Amino acid sequence: MKYVPENHELLRKVRIKTDVPDITSESLSDYLHQTPNNYFLGFWRLQLDFYNASGPDSLKWINRWLRRIGEPPVIYDSLKTAYSVEELEKVLFNKGYVNANVTAETSHRKGQVKVVYNVKGNKPYRIRHYLMTLPDDGATAIMNRVDSLAPKKEGMLFDVDMLNQERDRVARVLRNHGYYNFRKELLFFSVDSALNTNEMDVELSVQPQFLGNDSAIKIIFEKKYIDDVTIVALRDPELFRDVSSLSLDTAYVDGYRVVFDSDDKIFRPGALTSKTAIIPDSLYMEWRVEETYSLLSSLGAVRYVNIGFQENDRRNLDATVLVTRSKPHTVSADMEGTYSDGDLGINIGVGYRNNNIFRGSETLNIGVNGGYEAMGSLTEIQSAWNIGGQASLVFPQLLIPSRDDFRKRNVGTTEISASVNFQQRPEYQRNIANAGFKYNWHRRRFNYTYNLIDISYIYLPRMSDAFRDKYMLPT
Repeated sequence: MKYVPENHELLRKVRIKTDVPDITSESLSDYLHQTPNNYFLGFWRLQLDFYNASGPDSLKWINRWLRRIGEPPVIYDSLKTAYSVEELEKVLFNKGYVNANVTAETSHRKGQVKVVYNVKGNKPYRIRHYLMTLPDDGATAIMNRVDSLAPKKEGMLFDVDMLNQERDRVARVLRNHGYYNFRKELLFFSVDSALNTNEMDVELSVQPQFLGNDSAIKIIFEKKYIDDVTIVALRDPELFRDVSSLSLDTAYVDGYRVVFDSDDKIFRPGALTSKTAIIPDSLYMEWRVEETYSLLSSLGAVRYVNIGFQENDRRNLDATVLVTRSKPHTVSADMEGTYSDGDLGINIGVGYRNNNIFRGSETLNIGVNGGYEAMGSLTEIQSAWNIGGQASLVFPQLLIPSRDDFRKRNVGTTEISASVNFQQRPEYQRNIANAGFKYNWHRRRFNYTYNLIDISYIYLPRMSDAFRDKYMLPT
C-alpha cells in the first residue's frame, strides 16, 4: 500500500465465476480492462514489492532501477470494472449466448478491493437453418462439392467468430479455384431469429450493393488463368524500382522467364524455378502462391520474396516473382574457458559459412576448433589438447530421382558432412573421423530424417596401462 494514493484502493484480486461449460474463466480474463498486479508463484506480488522498495527520490539510480524492474500498484477503477462487464457480455453474445448476464461484485477491506465477475450464460442460440447463396453457378457448384464433406452447421452455436471464419474459408476455397478477384469482404450474413425458440436462420451471400450490378458480379466471379511467370533475381529489392539502370539477361527454363543482372548472377535459373509452385498457363490457385512464398523463403540464400500479378490484354494474369539474396558469407569465432575440479582449459573455434556456394542456395559450412587443458597440481602439470575440423554441404532439395511436383511438395534438404578430431591426453591418444549423408524433409506437420550413410572411425594409437586395464580389457 506504500504508493497507493490517499482515498484510493489497491486492486487485490479478480475472479470470474461462469456457468458456461464451453467458455472458461481463463479465456474470459483476456477481455478484462483491469487486472491486479502479477503474482510470482501464484502468491507473491514480487514486482510490486520491488516497486515499493524504491524510495521517493527519483534522482537516485537504485530507486529508478527498482521501479524499472518493478510494477506500480494497480489502483482500482470502477469505470474499468463497468467496461469489463460490457466486454464480457459482448464476448458471450458473439459466442451464441445472446441473453447472457454479467454482474460484478466488489468487496472492500483495508484499502484493497476484490472483484468477482459472475457470468450467467442462460440458454444459448443455435443455428436452425444455414444457407449459402452465390450469384454464380460455377462458384456454387464448387462450394457444394467442398461442403459435401464438411460437418453440417445446423445445430451449432450461433458463434460470430465461427461465422467470420466461414467467410475466410469460402473466400479461400474460391480463390483456390481461380476466382482471383474474390475477397471475404464481399460476403455478409443475414440472420433471422425464430420467435421464442433460441434458434437462428443464417444465410451467407454477397453484399447487396453488388447483386444489382452485373458488371461487378462478372468481375468478381471471373476465373483467372496465369499466362506468364517471370522470376526476377536481384541482390537488392531497391534495384527493382529502376531496372533500366541494370544490364539484364533473360533465361527461359521449363516455361518460366528468369531475369537477372548480367553483372551479378546470384542464382542459377533452375534453382529458382524448381521452388516456384506457380505454373505458367494454368488456373490461378491461391495455395500455389502461398506455397511459392514458403518454398523460396526456405532457401538460406534468399532474403526477400514478393509476388505480384498484373492483368494482361487477354484478361489473364501475368505473375512476377521478385527474389533477392541474403548475405552470402558469414565468419564466426568463439572462445570458451573451462574449469573442472581445479583443471583450467580453453576452447577456440572459427567457422566460415557460404549459403550460396553454387548459386543454388547450397550451404557450405567449414569450421576448425581446438582446445587446451592444464591438469594436475602446480608441482606436476599435465597437458591435454585437441584439434579438429568439420565441413558440411547442404543442398536445398532431396537429391533423389523424382519428379518436379514431388520435390515441390516435399520441402527437404540433402546434407553431406565430414569431421576429424585429434585428441592427446596423458592416458591416451585418440583420432576420430566421421562421415555422413542424410536427408531431411518436412511434410504434413512432420519432420523426417533418413541417414543413408553414417560412418564413425575411432583409432587409439597409444594408451596407458591403467587406461587399458580399466576400459579395454573384458570384465
